[in-house]
Amino acid sequence: MLLSDEIARREQQRFATRLRRAAFQTAKTIEQFDFERNLGLNRSLVNDVLTCRFIGEAAPVHIVGPVGTGKSHLAQAIGHQAVKLGHEV
Repeated sequence: MLLSDEIARREQQRFATRLRRAAFQTAKTIEQFDFERNLGLNRSLVNDVLTCRFIGEAAPVHIVGPVGTGKSHLAQAIGHQAVKLGHEV
């Protein structure tokens, strides 16, 4: 029990450090993203990007669209997910 608590605490500290280093202006996550407002967005494609496989493949991700459609929110949510998965952002 004590060992698992220590492991969890250390992982939480590493996550907090990676998140701080990412220097996101605001904390935007995919759970906060309004998919209903962005009906043209391919949700399965977004879910695929959220696996962060593109990082290991060194593949670019382009987010384009009109003003006010959530591009910055989506980019930060992808970054936040990458931090959760242990990547430096």
